[in-house]
Amino acid sequence: MSPHRALPSTDIVALHGWGLSSRVWLPLAEQLGPRLHALDLPGHGERDLVHGLDAWVDAIAAEAPDSAVYLGWSLGGLVAWAMAMRYPDRVRGLILTAATPRLMHAADWPWGMAETTLHGMRAGLDTNFSTTLHQFIDQQVRGTPDAASAAARLKADLGQRPPDRDGLEAGLDIIAASDLRDALPGIDVPSLLIAGERDRLAHPRAMQAAAEAMPKAHFVEIERAAHAPFVSHQDEFAALVTDFIDRIELH
Repeated sequence: MSPHRALPSTDIVALHGWGLSSRVWLPLAEQLGPRLHALDLPGHGERDLVHGLDAWVDAIAAEAPDSAVYLGWSLGGLVAWAMAMRYPDRVRGLILTAATPRLMHAADWPWGMAETTLHGMRAGLDTNFSTTLHQFIDQQVRGTPDAASAAARLKADLGQRPPDRDGLEAGLDIIAASDLRDALPGIDVPSLLIAGERDRLAHPRAMQAAAEAMPKAHFVEIERAAHAPFVSHQDEFAALVTDFIDRIELH
């Protein structure tokens, strides 16, 4: 992104993924400026734990600006979608990256996480908390250019603000229970869905299907990116976000 380009004047609320914290957005904030509000999900970072997707949305709404574009990554994407459903007058637009409206596999949704994988994650939290989180981070960047550097950046965030053990369980409960597909046609705000070509946690075809179900959504796939495109392809990601915000600000 050009250093001479004007910074967005629209508030952007950035919501991170499972196990991490708002710190993951710090490098992007340097490019997008002070209107980026990176918030911790409940039970993560410095936010107290509440249970259930609606309660998570209410906790975010209590701290967020009255009107904003919501940028959600992975589990944070579910929360952003739910924010648009629960508080539609407060959401000017959605940017969803590595996020799908249903994160679990189903007979009519072939892209999601298998039940056995979720059970394995729960068991890992009981037996080796740190190893489970580090393995999950490695999986998020696998196959991307300079994957080791991207994983190190995410693990540094984990070390600075380790999540609450109960918060991780609550996040897995939301992942297991949430299915927002039926609500997508009613989410009538400009939306940008940014997928990683090599993402197998939030498959690009699942994100494309979600975009096609939304009345004002645009789908973009970043080549050679996986589950954390804002880390592995930061400049390209920032440019997509800024272009999207520019279009919103023109209307």
